[in-house]
Amino acid sequence: MGSNVIETLGSRYSYVVYHGNLDYITGSINCILVADSSGIINRRSEKNLRQEIEKFLCNKKPKGLRVSDGRYMIINIVNEIKLIPDNNLRGIYNVIFEYAEIGKLSNMGSIVDYDLMNDYRVFNAEYRNVIIQ
Repeated sequence: MGSNVIETLGSRYSYVVYHGNLDYITGSINCILVADSSGIINRRSEKNLRQEIEKFLCNKKPKGLRVSDGRYMIINIVNEIKLIPDNNLRGIYNVIFEYAEIGKLSNMGSIVDYDLMNDYRVFNAEYRNVIIQ
């Protein structure tokens, strides 16, 4: 929460001023990208998945996120996205990124404001195997 401490001349105690009503969540996600659930690693498929996920995460558009405790939020990706090759599995990468909450998915006004209704993406068909660690 943003605040400042103000010390005035002639006063024994300081004043604390709060700026706005800040109440948002930040966090990070670390996941393994796997293109095929059969257990066979196809490096071309893995590369295509990696490029598609990177393109999606780097498009600077807000995204919807469901956290494991059941909260739904609108987030923006902050800082850089890290793609780290898994040393044990050739062609498999870990993706790590940080996010900041910018709204609630339960608020229809936020969904409309951030244009999530027109640009809604669900990775449940082709990319359903993204495993969150």
